[in-house]
Amino acid sequence: MSFFLILSLLIAIVSIIFALQNTGETMIQFLFWRTESPIAFLLLLTFLAGVLVGILISVPSLLRLKKKNIQYFREKEEWRKKNEKSNLLPDEPKIPYA
Repeated sequence: MSFFLILSLLIAIVSIIFALQNTGETMIQFLFWRTESPIAFLLLLTFLAGVLVGILISVPSLLRLKKKNIQYFREKEEWRKKNEKSNLLPDEPKIPYA
């Protein structure tokens, strides 16, 4: 099995055990909204909010890298086309058929 598959399964098992052991209710209050929910659910929401913030922070740099990558491949293709026409070896002489 792959290392990442085993690591993912281990994290999933630990998360399930954590959720089963932390079923106690806690009060959540945000501005005018108030509810009670299990601690594990609250931690899951907090984790997902952190993942979302991380993704949103990384999007500008990913877009910048994608733009540079596209520019690099365009320049590479232009260079290849330019140097394809001017070979280092001279063209073979064309000998007419007798």
